[in-house]
Amino acid sequence: MKSVIVNKANEVIAKVQDFATPLRNNSVIIKNIEDGVFALTSLLLILSTFCNTDILGLVAIGIILLGGLRLILIDKEKLQPSAADGALLIFLLFLMFSTFNSTLPKYSLEGLIKYLIYIGYYFAVVPMFRRKKKKVLWTMLLIAALCTIESFYALLQSKTVLAGATWQDMSYINPEDAISRIYGSLKPYNPNLLAGYLIACFPIVIGISMLTVEKRHRKSFFIAICGVLISLFAIFQTGCRGAYLALFAIFLSFLAISYRIVFFDFAAFKHLKKIWFNFTSATIGLGVIGLAFMPKIWHRLLSVFLLRGDSSTSFRMNVYQSSWQMFTDNPIFGIGPGNHTFREIYGYYMITGFDALGAYSVPLEIAVETGVLGFISFFAFVGILLWQSVKYICQDQSIRGKIYVSVCSVSIIGVMAHGLFDTVFFRPQVQFIFWTTAAILNGVLSKKEICTNKKITCV
Repeated sequence: MKSVIVNKANEVIAKVQDFATPLRNNSVIIKNIEDGVFALTSLLLILSTFCNTDILGLVAIGIILLGGLRLILIDKEKLQPSAADGALLIFLLFLMFSTFNSTLPKYSLEGLIKYLIYIGYYFAVVPMFRRKKKKVLWTMLLIAALCTIESFYALLQSKTVLAGATWQDMSYINPEDAISRIYGSLKPYNPNLLAGYLIACFPIVIGISMLTVEKRHRKSFFIAICGVLISLFAIFQTGCRGAYLALFAIFLSFLAISYRIVFFDFAAFKHLKKIWFNFTSATIGLGVIGLAFMPKIWHRLLSVFLLRGDSSTSFRMNVYQSSWQMFTDNPIFGIGPGNHTFREIYGYYMITGFDALGAYSVPLEIAVETGVLGFISFFAFVGILLWQSVKYICQDQSIRGKIYVSVCSVSIIGVMAHGLFDTVFFRPQVQFIFWTTAAILNGVLSKKEICTNKKITCV
């Protein structure tokens, strides 16, 4: 059924492309429309570090329009949906059901439009990453550079931001142990938003350092490692406990991936196994030693286990309780998408004094908004991408392709781990990084590059 629908759609697109042949042959703009998509994508990623959401939405709409024009005007362009794309389209279908089934359809329509922009952006850039591998590299370089610059800028705030800055419960700790939580230039200013953004970008920064090793560029490697360390320190300085959990998931994922590549792809290179073991041991050791000299981080991390003793944790637990009741009352299609819908209906369920804009958990938020069907389809999309990534890494592919797949899949893992206890995922700055990495991942997975000579890729 899927192939019949796609084939029919491609037949219609082919006829439109034939009709547009004279226009295509005489238009410089149409011939370079792919570069236009890339330019706007780069602009969007840059603007997301300091612009308001309205501007970001307009640029994203421009990318969607250019992507649509490319599909119907460029010769031999056609729909090539993957299994993950199919799950995403099903999620979009349930989003629509949820919107029109909502008791507040006007507010839910606003939420649906936001989802349409994000998902439309994803579908607009996937073909670019599928065909142009150089665009993958340049986009990753841009994300890594933005992450490093944002981290450096935010770290400068540590000298001027007041300790705690109203973002930390001071009732159970010594004021000297409070973290001066940095928030960067992302709007609205919030340490958790900065942490969510850096977590989404951080695996890409690590990926760039991997590429410099693969190419044996020592100077570039030094610069890349500086970016990794600056970004890592900035994540700690945000004081976001969800980000600490995400960092653990990121490092554990990279540990598993690197073990698979070193001990299976390069099993014949005994010295490489020794290098991997020494590097891993040194990294873990330095990490433990470094944390031992940062008691503020330990106090912040251990506050998770205070549960009701910490005001932030207690607040979230109350929100979780109310949100779960919202889900159980609307299990099939949910209450409708959007934080405006959530807030209006949450008022009937909330514990007095604990108002909230969201469920403070991405899985719970999606379940509340779209019901169990939307929940299953969205995480099917994520699960399919990650499962295909695992298969790609376990196959005989090029080492560069494995780096692309690894860092993008780990970025998604980090975002989802952070999203267990926060909903900054729904902010545009994090959303556009998430959908960009998902698009890169889908694009690379669709064109497998077999490695025929492992000696040239051995680090």
